Amino acid sequence: EQRALLAKTSRAQQQIESERDKMATVCKDLEDLIRDKSRTIDARDIRINQIEEELKQIKLEGKSMRNNQELAKAQKAFTDREEAWLAQSASMETNFEGIMKEYERLTMSAMEFETNRMKYEQRIEQLTRDLEKMDTELTEERINKLGYDAKEGPTTASLRKEFRQLVSDMKVKQQKIVDRELDEKKALEGKIKDMKHE
Repeated sequence: EQRALLAKTSRAQQQIESERDKMATVCKDLEDLIRDKSRTIDARDIRINQIEEELKQIKLEGKSMRNNQELAKAQKAFTDREEAWLAQSASMETNFEGIMKEYERLTMSAMEFETNRMKYEQRIEQLTRDLEKMDTELTEERINKLGYDAKEGPTTASLRKEFRQLVSDMKVKQQKIVDRELDEKKALEGKIKDMKHE
């Protein structure tokens, strides 16, 4: 039952890590989109300044214009362009606010996933320790009953057979410990790389 619970917990941890990676990808995409929107807004501000300078120039030139109709047309063209830029700016600001809210929501979700992942890791460690303790108790019990047969009593053949089985089980157990330590080492190395990238 402990092994089944450990396996179930491990699968849940893997699923959480997979979802965390997806969330990290989405967050990165949102950050890239925010940078693009910021550059677009900067370009818009520059263009508005250029249009304002053009209007100032037109007004200065308008003083010497003989045809007031041309000045009115130029002013209308500027007004139309300014209104278009303002409408676009309002739309971009609305989109930007929505993006920021979504980014905050995803950040909170990522933090919750990380918290759950840590809880699952702690649970797995506890179950692993419990399992190792039970394996040790089982091994000690088998050693105490090594070669014991209620009908015939211990024999050399039965002792040899049970000893070989006991050694084999201990090798398997030791290999599992080594494999787990290697997995933990890889996981720690991965976390260190992630921290360096951040």
